[in-house]
Amino acid sequence: CQYVFMAGGFSSSPYLRKRVQAALSEFRDCKKLIAPFNFSMAILKGAVMLGLDPSIIASRRARCAYAISYERDFKKGDDESHSYMRIVKGVLLKKTSYLHMLVMKDQDLEVGHVVNTSSVNVKDGATSATNRVYKCLANDVLSPWDKRAILHGKLEVTFDKPYDADEARINTKYRFGGEMIRIESTHVQSGKSFKTELSFE
Repeated sequence: CQYVFMAGGFSSSPYLRKRVQAALSEFRDCKKLIAPFNFSMAILKGAVMLGLDPSIIASRRARCAYAISYERDFKKGDDESHSYMRIVKGVLLKKTSYLHMLVMKDQDLEVGHVVNTSSVNVKDGATSATNRVYKCLANDVLSPWDKRAILHGKLEVTFDKPYDADEARINTKYRFGGEMIRIESTHVQSGKSFKTELSFE
């Protein structure tokens, strides 16, 4: 980077500026350290600008990973305590849940970034399906039972009648905005859509 901007009350500290300048001297590309003379006004101005026009934020870095839970056939090596039985087309099958990552921690996202998913995640005769979104503290979280996975929110899709599993496909769009995740799930068979919003941290 050619320029480094300092912000916040502590940026007025001569000692801090000196130490930062010394650290930056090791980087050839960095030409200048910039710190606002009136730091309090800089913070206030930025807050007002954001309040008047949230679109000034072009991108955001995800502070944590976001994932949704899916089920799959139980495989050798899976945790038995996380397994369960489900009837699919009249057949009793052993299943387990896992997480599918939508956004990785520290990923740089443009405002309006969209992730699309399509899933069948219900049993035969279901009249609803629940889409669960998890906030993960690391990118290597694989299971909703991992302590680093926190249920962030959910969206329930209700059907107009009971459907078999192969008729209950749901397409979902996740739109990551400046401060919100806007979610829209659509039941393919009926065309019925459901929406919700979650905070994007």
